[in-house]
Amino acid sequence: MEKHFRRDSIDKVELIIPLKEQYLTILRLTLSELFDKMGLKVCDIAGYKVALTDACRNLIYFAHRHLCAQQLRLVVLLAPDRITISCSTTGKRFCRERVTAHPILEQQDIYRDIDLLVISSLVDHYRVSLRQAEDRYSAVVELVKFLPPS
Repeated sequence: MEKHFRRDSIDKVELIIPLKEQYLTILRLTLSELFDKMGLKVCDIAGYKVALTDACRNLIYFAHRHLCAQQLRLVVLLAPDRITISCSTTGKRFCRERVTAHPILEQQDIYRDIDLLVISSLVDHYRVSLRQAEDRYSAVVELVKFLPPS
């Protein structure tokens, strides 16, 4: 078996775990192995594992406060020029107040939100979004690692 993946195609890895912190280790180990197979450095692997953990914890906390959600979904796209990691949770809103902001953006102040500050310092690019369809919400955190040309 080859140590490294070929970087001439796009591969998709998808995992769905229960919406509980004790299962985050599975996501961290999967991400670590994929990054290693892509030939990335240990520092990149460690940084993205921390960023992934912070993003997922934030989604779990958000879901427990606002949504009837049961699962956390991780999708990793391995492309020739980048690795895109998308974490999301979806559920029906149960709280009385309307959810207006993504969990990471609730405070709107990067210096007061340590999770966002940590994530932004460890990844090449990130994006957060909150999508609504009637009373169902999907909260998404996307992390991107740009790869050097092979």
